[in-house]
Amino acid sequence: MKRIVIIGAGFAGQSAAHTLAWHSAELDITLLDTRSHFDFLPLLPDVLSDRVSADAASTPLSALARGSRIRLIQDRVTGIDPAAMRITGESGPYTYDYALLACGTETNLYGRIDAGQHAYRFDSIADAARLRAAVRSHRHSAYVVAGGGYTGIEVASHLRLMIQGKHIPVLIVEKGSSIASALPEWMRQYARANLERMHVQILENREVTSVEAAGCSLSDGRTIPGAAVVWVAGVKAPDFTRSLPCGKGTQGRLAVDPCLRLDEHLFAAGDCAWIAPAGQPLRMSVQFAHAGGRNAAANILQSLRGRPLHAFHPLDPGYVVPMANGRACGSVFGVSLRGRLPSVLHYVMCAFRSHGYSRRLLILRGLQSSRVTPEPEE
Repeated sequence: MKRIVIIGAGFAGQSAAHTLAWHSAELDITLLDTRSHFDFLPLLPDVLSDRVSADAASTPLSALARGSRIRLIQDRVTGIDPAAMRITGESGPYTYDYALLACGTETNLYGRIDAGQHAYRFDSIADAARLRAAVRSHRHSAYVVAGGGYTGIEVASHLRLMIQGKHIPVLIVEKGSSIASALPEWMRQYARANLERMHVQILENREVTSVEAAGCSLSDGRTIPGAAVVWVAGVKAPDFTRSLPCGKGTQGRLAVDPCLRLDEHLFAAGDCAWIAPAGQPLRMSVQFAHAGGRNAAANILQSLRGRPLHAFHPLDPGYVVPMANGRACGSVFGVSLRGRLPSVLHYVMCAFRSHGYSRRLLILRGLQSSRVTPEPEE
């Protein structure tokens, strides 16, 4: 019986594991993850403001593997030896005939010890709950979101929604020249206008230079006493992937071939994989993770059967940047959307990708509690 080891039980890992289990009864499938629960990461900002409950956005991995031949092991991977076809974990080694890296990404602190000690991270349901508790305790007199990408925009909008008093500032501090620099100009302008309407301050060409328990300092010389720093300034591939003898793309992501291979027996999919099928690197997204997991699993089956592999050519349905006041902007199948509709699509697609009827219903209830404000002037 061939041994398949999958590292990471996120969107890509689950998709691959279930594809393999469905199509072959002659595989020994092991799914490794450090956590006992699957957190639906696109919903973390909604969990922060309690628009979506933690129970709706988190599922026990044991429930996802129940009734299948997938063996779930909670362990932290520390290294991979492709030549020996062996994975090293804190609980022991795992040998494989084929392996799939679906380990996602993690917060990049850029070596900042102060941020690691004092800043709030935003990687899990537990992180969102920790920040929510801090807001409700009124222990901070300001909130500084370090990083103006998709996540920073969403987090800042939900913090502003939670903090009714305008005397408690919410700031986005972006090192680059513009928030959401990866987005088209019209989307940047829409997001900026909406955030400013919500009284979120945007500071560009600046960065957080120090983080302390009692506040933070910025590169323009400003000191913000009593501020909580939410660190969403970037992500990177997990540290254990650094030693792999393969090319690396942006954020240390693993450069795979068109069939998602690192070598004949090792594949990568999801956020940790770097691939540019149309000349541009694929962005990190739930859709591409699902599709990549399925494609990698199909190619493992093709390899076992001695058949040609399939290149990864995913359909791009688009993306949405939702904000807490019921406004969003995005591009869906090439159509530019702004306002209430893309916000609705955010919840609908999250419900569609979630597990179980009750969780889907709870996610869709987030629509009822979303606050819709007049369109920001452009």
